[in-house]
Order: sequence, then structure tokens, then C-alpha cells
Amino acid sequence: MSQPGRPWWGARPGVPWSAVTAEDRTELPVLACTLTAGGQAARVARWQELARVGLRDVESGTGRLRLRYELSPAELAELRELVDGEAQCCGFARIEVTATEREAVLEVTGPAGTEQFFDFMTGPGRS
Repeated sequence: MSQPGRPWWGARPGVPWSAVTAEDRTELPVLACTLTAGGQAARVARWQELARVGLRDVESGTGRLRLRYELSPAELAELRELVDGEAQCCGFARIEVTATEREAVLEVTGPAGTEQFFDFMTGPGRS
């Protein structure tokens, strides 16, 4: 996840922000979070708790992340609330949830690097 107020340039995975050239910055989409550091920490903790209780499968590829959950109705409501929050602060990504009574699939798509930007959703050690 990016540092607050500092964009994360996702077209070249593994390249730190400080190593991105001025040319890269004019050509690449900006993947940035608009939350404060405290807001980020709280949001990440909520995502990771949801992953702990219900995440069953993770698929990722360039510019996409697909998470499958088994959730209670209350946990599904939490997922939808978190998705609404991400949609407000991460306008570069498209985030969708499809759900049945006990299963939900979250799909995040965007420019290259989106899958790494949102890897916090999978919980520690799962990305």
C-alpha cells in the first residue's frame, strides 16, 4: 500500500517510488491512496480480519485481484462497507462484489500494479 500523500507507481512491480524516473511519472497511471496513515491502518486491519474469518481463495494477475469469501450476513455487510470505502479513496480501480447467501466474490481491476496495491486485502502472508 502506498504511503499517505505519496503515489505508488504500479507499472513496474518491485521498483520503489524513489527509483521511478520523471519520464515514468508522466506515462504511468497513479495508484494512490487518499487516506491518512491512521485511516490506512484502520482500514487494513478491517480487511485483514475479514480475510482471517472468511477468505477462501485468491487469484491475481496483472491489474486484477479476485477474492472468494464464505461470509455470514454481517460479514458480507462489512465487505460491502469496505468496498464502498475503497471506491471513495482509490478511484483508479474498479471494485465489484457479487454475492449469494453465503459466498461473495470481490474483483478488483485497474492498471498494472493494482493487484499489488490491494494485496493487503488478502491478509498477512496470503498475497
